[in-house]
Amino acid sequence: MIEALSFSDAVDIALKDNANHNQVLVLGDIPEVYLSLGVPNLKLIMLHGTLLKIIEKHSLTINSIKRLPALLKEPIMVFSSATETGSLIAIVDEYDCSGNTVIAVINPDWQNKRHKVNKIASVYGKNRLRWFAEQIEAGRLLYSDKEKALRWSQSTRLQLPREVIAAEHGLIIPSNQPKVKNNNHSKPILTLKNKGNNHEN
Repeated sequence: MIEALSFSDAVDIALKDNANHNQVLVLGDIPEVYLSLGVPNLKLIMLHGTLLKIIEKHSLTINSIKRLPALLKEPIMVFSSATETGSLIAIVDEYDCSGNTVIAVINPDWQNKRHKVNKIASVYGKNRLRWFAEQIEAGRLLYSDKEKALRWSQSTRLQLPREVIAAEHGLIIPSNQPKVKNNNHSKPILTLKNKGNNHEN
């Protein structure tokens, strides 16, 4: 694992050294918001092969990729995956080279040789805007940051359901959310952080 370095430095070294596709790059501890959704308290990682795919096929800049640890700490929304049971899709405050909103697919509790980790399976810009509303309509919304969601919906001109952007609290987790796994972090959090306390450095 490339763990002692910052994720930014690990990305540079992995690309320079043409690392093995199974080389692990560690983003850090899984952020609190995902713990509240039932994701186990394991390291968040990305494989070198995934990094290359993001750069070569998904039109993300190296700069955007290096910002992932900070972006994932405070996502705009988080959905449960419609295609991969137990996986999450985080919508982050970033855009790809074509101006599409970036999403990250997270596989919780993934076995990497002798270690259990939370793995980023893919990161890419979603080029069909209506998809975001469809996930909400299908009941897959697990988490929404009201302020970020409001700004994002205004910038994309996508009308989100009223309950997503008009709640009393800055952050919302619907009480009927499905859980990723049964573990110590499985209870939904209905009232979260004070918006004045930003976790980003």
